[in-house]
Amino acid sequence: GVLMAGESHALHFTNKSLKRPFNDNPLSTNKSKGDHFTITSNQLVYASKSTQNDWQFDYLPAQIKSSVGQRFIVFASAGSDIATDLNVFAYDDNTTVTVKAISSSNLTETNRNALDINQDSVILKRTLDKGEDLIQFYQDGRRLLTSGKRYLIEASNPVSVQYGVLQHDSENGGKYVPSNNGSLAGNVFYFSLSKQTEKQIRIISWKKHTKATVERFSNGAWQVIGNYNLGELESAEFTTIYNSTDEAETFRISTARTKKLSVFIDQSLTFAKGW
Repeated sequence: GVLMAGESHALHFTNKSLKRPFNDNPLSTNKSKGDHFTITSNQLVYASKSTQNDWQFDYLPAQIKSSVGQRFIVFASAGSDIATDLNVFAYDDNTTVTVKAISSSNLTETNRNALDINQDSVILKRTLDKGEDLIQFYQDGRRLLTSGKRYLIEASNPVSVQYGVLQHDSENGGKYVPSNNGSLAGNVFYFSLSKQTEKQIRIISWKKHTKATVERFSNGAWQVIGNYNLGELESAEFTTIYNSTDEAETFRISTARTKKLSVFIDQSLTFAKGW
């Protein structure tokens, strides 16, 4: 099909093995768990995938095709009855973040829906300083996004955006965390995790003599919970134990500007090692 600027199109597929049909769309009748799909376009598009559950989270790509930027569009996927969390991490002081609802109706079945990125529908506006976010520091982003709607996130300085289930009982698979330079290798990383019993975090060093610092945001300030001296391609792997009365935890991992790390996170209920 053809999409005009500002339009979106969603496809919902029935997975017969899971027996969770979304609708009676004939495109879905022959699709099964494990199928692969290819999306092609003659212009730049943003494509996302999600499942109907309350367990998943991910990072948004910016309009400039990087994990850090000043403009993002997000589709809040359908869950059961829980609104989607949105977190924005600031790397500079005086970063103004604006979140707009840009769809007039919920898109919960296969359909095309026009977006209006110019409509005046601000649902959140907040100025963040370096290291501040919308889940822990201000908490505006908790359960902010309504399932089936699309939102535009704009910032006056480059930010990274995490969305999905960042509170309550998430059981999501592992993923790499974007760094402050927009790639998966850098010197500052921010991420939030929900209140699972255990969370696995792995830090990989790309250079010799690299000192990595792990901090958790607690009681209104960043608190160091670990320091690691790593060699080239050496990793530090550990499990954090949930010990907070809050529903979410936010972490920062950093190193010197001349060094580079990669950070991999996972959430599970069954890890052997303690903090």
